[in-house]
Amino acid sequence: MRRLDKLGLMKEGELKILPDMRPASKDIDMRLKEDEYQYRNYIYFPELYRRIRINTIQSYRNDADTFNKRLDKFIKNTKEHNMYGQWNDNGRLINY
Repeated sequence: MRRLDKLGLMKEGELKILPDMRPASKDIDMRLKEDEYQYRNYIYFPELYRRIRINTIQSYRNDADTFNKRLDKFIKNTKEHNMYGQWNDNGRLINY
């Protein structure tokens, strides 16, 4: 949706109904800040990658097992400075 907006293809009414894409919640942010090296890795990742990973985790907030499993995987990969998953559509979304 951000890509469509940047390309000028979104109408004002459509922009009003977009999902909440705020940054990480306090509990995710606290986990990231537990380790300074890990948090520095997180900050240096592209914004798109961070938004997608956080959204993927937060979308399972009502399922504690899946939420924690995804958060643990994200924390582990962040600490290892490893970006994983199909987050940029083979480079086409890197600027959005």
